[in-house]
Amino acid sequence: MSGNEVELFGTEFNRSNSSIADGSYTFQVYANDTLGNINDSESVVFEFTASNLLACGTLDLANTTYSLKENVNSTGTCFTITGHNITIDGQGYTINYSQTADDEGAAITASGYDTLTIGNLTILQGSTNANSPGISFAAMNDSVIDDVNITTRGATSEGVTLSSSSTNNRISSMIINLLGNSVVVNVGIKLSASDNNNITSAIVNVSGTGTYGIYLSSSKNNTISFANITTSGNNNYGVYLTSSSHNNTISYSNVTTLGSTAYAIWVESSSQNTISSDTINVSGSSAEGILIYSSSNDNSISSVVVETSGTDGFGISVDTSSHNNTISYARVSTSGNLNSVGGIRILTASHNNSIFYSNVTTTGAESYGIDVSGSSNGTIIVEPIISTSTTGSVGVSIASSVASIVMGGSVNTTAADSVSLSGASSDNTNITNVTLHSINKSVYHLEFVTEGIDRTYLSDMPYIENYTFTGDGGLISIENTTFGLVEFVYGAVNGTGFNLTGDVQISNNSVIINATDNIGMNESANITFYGIGDRGFANASVLKEGVSCDDCTNFTALTADNVIFNSSGEGTYSI
Repeated sequence: MSGNEVELFGTEFNRSNSSIADGSYTFQVYANDTLGNINDSESVVFEFTASNLLACGTLDLANTTYSLKENVNSTGTCFTITGHNITIDGQGYTINYSQTADDEGAAITASGYDTLTIGNLTILQGSTNANSPGISFAAMNDSVIDDVNITTRGATSEGVTLSSSSTNNRISSMIINLLGNSVVVNVGIKLSASDNNNITSAIVNVSGTGTYGIYLSSSKNNTISFANITTSGNNNYGVYLTSSSHNNTISYSNVTTLGSTAYAIWVESSSQNTISSDTINVSGSSAEGILIYSSSNDNSISSVVVETSGTDGFGISVDTSSHNNTISYARVSTSGNLNSVGGIRILTASHNNSIFYSNVTTTGAESYGIDVSGSSNGTIIVEPIISTSTTGSVGVSIASSVASIVMGGSVNTTAADSVSLSGASSDNTNITNVTLHSINKSVYHLEFVTEGIDRTYLSDMPYIENYTFTGDGGLISIENTTFGLVEFVYGAVNGTGFNLTGDVQISNNSVIINATDNIGMNESANITFYGIGDRGFANASVLKEGVSCDDCTNFTALTADNVIFNSSGEGTYSI
């Protein structure tokens, strides 16, 4: 150590060296007297680690905290981590990486190392090189990326990517900006085959074409919460789940898309995911708020707010063989035009889906509040509140789909049908206790667009005004669950009327079938009176217009609790 400055202060001294390299050192102290005698009094071995970062390089010392002391630059990759339990504390400084054209690389990369921490840092991509992510980790577990601001400029240059079974990691308080214009995958945060990770409080802004805010592929049990995602190009996605990404949660997040053919949240071939308490704004044409697509089953969408303003798009869609999904307490507002615009739709052979307690408002022309179509069977709609305010905007449309149920709630339309049934296969539809209201008396509360729709069941309906059956009509049943049931099972009801509630009236021991306004109601029916029992009649009989009905046939005893008989057509019936 000769030649280095030593300051002696009594029995203590300080030694300074500004260029010592990493490694192991031996410190020895020698004492001389005035006669030149030497006393070897002490020897100390110590390790020195240069944890203050002044340049890019490889960080290989495990259990070490490295601190940036100034901004650093690299032509390609800046830092490569090759040890466990390493921390990079950016201390507010910037990594400017991938500065040279065609020199691909990442700001920070690691593969196969755990318990890493990256924080308090800004990362900038200095060129438009492709395949140059901000942070790229593979097979990394139990690590944290927090308080990092990342901007990338190249195609397929992700902000953060976790891959190859990276598990139990946390990504938090991020700001990510993607500026590259790409027609291939460019992603703010990307998880591939990585489970049980937590993404929270991330701000992601993507521009260009074909980009994704957050992308999960073959990744399960991850949580995305309190994210703010904005996409501003065409064919973009806010959050994208694909390839068996099951059991993920997206909650309390804001997603905005500004381009056409864009989707705020897309779930494809992925099941049992939860989308909850998110706020979504979609403004481009052919864009959608939430799409559950292609064999995506048992997903839950709850308490979301979705607003769309572009043409040819829907608020929430369940599409293509996606079964047993649930939408509850959703609030959807759409203002775009064209036939495929609306609030919520179930389509293309998607079975046994449910919509509970949701509020849908449409203000665009030729739109739908709720649309069930394309052989999507067994849909249940409970307590909807639907309002449409423009020409051709139907409240509830059921097309070519079997065994749909609409229960409770209200449908308010201004210039279109409240409920429309089309497609001869739309059989066994059950509509119960739904309040229908339309300002325009020239449209229908209930329209059967196609003839041959059978076994439609109307129960406890408060009031049905205008109605119409196309062609030969269909078989319907009308029930008052307190007093009785009228089943038109022999001849199809057809024609148009102005008051279906008045044309079939059910009360205590009384049914009135009135064909005055619509001769198509003059069909034979089975009538059931509830709660008749033995009322002390000397000779009980079926009465029509107050006299014994000779062409009526009873199927039960006339003193049974529930009396069933066949009616011959229009008239007033009693026991």
